[in-house]
Amino acid sequence: MNNKVRIKVVGNNVNRFIMKLNNKNINLYDVFKKNNDCCFLVIDYKSYDDVIKYKTYYDIEIIDYLGPIKIKNNLKKNKYYLSFFIIAFIVLLVLSKLTFKINIITNDLDMHKLLKDELKDNGIYKYSWLKNYQDINKVKKNILNKYPHLFEWLEIKKEGTGYTIRFEKRLLNNQTKDLKVYDILALKDARIISIEANSGQIVKNVNEYVKAGDIIISSRIMLNEEEKYVSSANGNVYGEVWYKVSVDMPNDYQEKKESGNYVNTYSLKFFSTKLFFDKSNFNDKIVLSIPIISNNLFPISFNKEKIKEVIVTKKDKVDLAISLCLDEIKSKLKDKEEIIDYFILDKNKDNDSYQVTLFVSVKEEIGVLVAR
Repeated sequence: MNNKVRIKVVGNNVNRFIMKLNNKNINLYDVFKKNNDCCFLVIDYKSYDDVIKYKTYYDIEIIDYLGPIKIKNNLKKNKYYLSFFIIAFIVLLVLSKLTFKINIITNDLDMHKLLKDELKDNGIYKYSWLKNYQDINKVKKNILNKYPHLFEWLEIKKEGTGYTIRFEKRLLNNQTKDLKVYDILALKDARIISIEANSGQIVKNVNEYVKAGDIIISSRIMLNEEEKYVSSANGNVYGEVWYKVSVDMPNDYQEKKESGNYVNTYSLKFFSTKLFFDKSNFNDKIVLSIPIISNNLFPISFNKEKIKEVIVTKKDKVDLAISLCLDEIKSKLKDKEEIIDYFILDKNKDNDSYQVTLFVSVKEEIGVLVAR
């Protein structure tokens, strides 16, 4: 790639100057005429001195450098910043390869000491070099082979600049069974939508209204009003439950939406100061930061950044308030649960805010196991 410069030429009838450069065999890579008295040209960097000789009464100014020379100039201009970055990068790189934390998940002091000693014997201890995946597996196999009777399973997981160790002791004849007998009761007031009983006897009907605490699936199996036997209830019950939800928004509330435009760059963070290698010109934005090299003990990190443009728009207050109310309900729903319907109970507006109250009906799992 050749070194080039973008120049600005100002003077009377710039067409004449462009023709003169062509006659002198000056390569013009790009020509942009702003008007008859101003134009922008891209030329070879080595041709700049020749162009100055032909300028006569024209004013010529370098606007930008293109090609390798631009990189060279930027490096020269930012040499102190780059030196600091390189040193910080090397320090972070070294620190990221050291072990600073070994977290053994257990309350058993004897097992904690045993594992700590075994890990140290296998090269895992504080301030040692971090091991790769294959070496970690080798350490795990060494410990399991040494104590086959002691562990049901063992996990050594590298997390950042440390390890987390989890395990389960091998216990013999430790299986216990839940011998309790359960009924399925209504967790809250509701209208029953569906009942699925794997065992036990259904004592309520679909579309029947129940109050919290009512038995829906009983462990008592009845025939002709006589208890024949007991079978712990098991199953699922879904019902229609009702909620009143309100939202209070500022009158100047605005909705923010990503435009799809973004800039990928890198940054160096030192304490709360973040230096970006490349900045965006977005008026509104969100920044997603992914640490590449960091250390919990030192307030320095090298990060990959994604700067996304955000478009701020105004939205109909009623529609937005309804959407926020429903989102609040949805955030609490589990799998197979859903909003059935809603209607507006109240709308109110004052100088500072806008309030909306909804009545929402929701399909929820309302059955809960309760021991007899």
